[in-house]
Amino acid sequence: MGVHGLTTWISKRSSLGQIEIHDTPATPPTPLVIDSLAFLYHTALSNSLRGGDYSHYRVLLSCYVNYWRSVGLEAIFVFDGPYEESKLATALHRSQQRLERSITYFRSSEYERGKYWVQRKAERLPILLLSAVLSELRILGTVTHFAEFEDSDYFIFSACGKGYVPLTSFEYGPNTKTHLGIHFDVSSPSVRFTTFTPAATARLLSIPPTYLPVFAALIGNDHSNFSDILSLPNNRPRFPGDMDAASLERVARTLASTSSFPTETAGDLEVIIRTVIRKLAQGKTFDLEVTVATLLRSALSYQLRPVETESPSFPLHLNAGDSPSQAASRAAYLERFRRGKVGSVILVCLKHGLCDPPTPVDDPGLPSPSSVFGAPIRLAIYAVLNHELHLSRSEIKEHNRRQGSLVVSLIPVPALASLLPTPLPPGSILSSSVEIRLGIYLTLLKAPSKLLNSPFSFLPHLPLLVALLHIQRLSPRPWPRFAILSAILTSVLLASSTPSGSELAPPSNPPRKESIQLSADLVTTLFHMSVLTEALDLVEEIRPAHECFEGQLFHSLLEMGEDTGRIYESLAAEQAACVGTMLELFQTSEWRTRLSG
Repeated sequence: MGVHGLTTWISKRSSLGQIEIHDTPATPPTPLVIDSLAFLYHTALSNSLRGGDYSHYRVLLSCYVNYWRSVGLEAIFVFDGPYEESKLATALHRSQQRLERSITYFRSSEYERGKYWVQRKAERLPILLLSAVLSELRILGTVTHFAEFEDSDYFIFSACGKGYVPLTSFEYGPNTKTHLGIHFDVSSPSVRFTTFTPAATARLLSIPPTYLPVFAALIGNDHSNFSDILSLPNNRPRFPGDMDAASLERVARTLASTSSFPTETAGDLEVIIRTVIRKLAQGKTFDLEVTVATLLRSALSYQLRPVETESPSFPLHLNAGDSPSQAASRAAYLERFRRGKVGSVILVCLKHGLCDPPTPVDDPGLPSPSSVFGAPIRLAIYAVLNHELHLSRSEIKEHNRRQGSLVVSLIPVPALASLLPTPLPPGSILSSSVEIRLGIYLTLLKAPSKLLNSPFSFLPHLPLLVALLHIQRLSPRPWPRFAILSAILTSVLLASSTPSGSELAPPSNPPRKESIQLSADLVTTLFHMSVLTEALDLVEEIRPAHECFEGQLFHSLLEMGEDTGRIYESLAAEQAACVGTMLELFQTSEWRTRLSG
């Protein structure tokens, strides 16, 4: 939850931070607590136009963790919980911004789309990335924590430990590189970074450290934004939430004039906010009571809590009205959340009755993959959650792209029994056998039940094949055979201990529009299927979706067109048999017409 303008303001005051250098192993190592989402934005905004390169990023992540260990730093990754209601508008605004960047990218010329910075503006986190990251961290033995609440800005937190280190201040090795790479020289490891403390920030602003939460609320964050009434008259915000340096310093000076006021209680903070607002917004028309109440809630959100703290609004704690079966299911989901097996889509859906799933970059001139392929799976997810926990809402609000804008739809939650041809087992699905839950999974996805009886070598590719069948059944533009073969080969080559495919030519730059759309179709479907596995507690029984897809490999195969068959013919006998088994499913009468189309 960044404080508007604060990072830029601090970055121009080099004396505020303290430089640290780590270049030797240490026992015990120094804990390095990582804001996971910030770290991913810092290191993983690349190749998402092709859907994401997940095996590549897992190797890169291990490079960071092992490099830190070599200089005596042990990473601890902290993952946010679902955001609060006050941030819903911000979340929607960010989704709209991502969509607008996609529109700009697709409307650019091919020459422009090949430029690094044009691609960079369109990039977003690959939507299967979190699963890949958690898988790699488990292998590395890295400590992870899953908070029930969302974090705040570390310049403001009166945090324990040595302070806050911006990721942009890290420098690696003797050549002080800002990022590591897979082939980074590790012969003389060293890490240099700048540490900031809230106390130093407060000193520079000439306010007591206990006033920092009020200062953050006043200049604006994801919970409050009154820059239009608090900025200097001649320094109007350039965009919503913008606060220029002169206005920021004016807020600090005005706040300093109340530095003798107590700050022990919420009532004390309200008095300070009310006093400062009256001074800063003289002559302006606004609702004082609403403004003060909003700013107070924002300031109180900066209370530092242990990551294990239970949040009263967290949706997986026992409800008074839960039946024994619902209580057991809620406890089961909570245990899996704490192990990283239940993600934000389910949590936000339960907490806010909202589904705004992450989406890949896709062509805004075509139907949204989230609407075409994701919507039927979301219905199944809502039905399972309602069956297990009895949702408090009969409708879920969805945000989906329709051409160039996001639209809001209210989706009735169906009864799970209405989506299944046979009666449900009694009680909770989560307490049913794996075989029953796998059968429900395939039935909800309208996949042939015979898939569970397929040869063992085929089972690792189950999610990929089910996704392709789902796409072919629903797509207004069914995939050609070479595209299906490209997707199957990608999954098979990734699963191989000695993968071939390294001889393939790298994919085009810029990525071809039609290839971007095919990868968007596939990763969108795989993502929604992975959320369904969370709802049915099948995460450990089904191969993770990120292991079935790699954007660069998939695009290289797509660009071979009909020549993709040459890669198929060069496979080892076991791999070729596996691919052939999967292709046979698309030769049945049910799918032949769509393939020929």
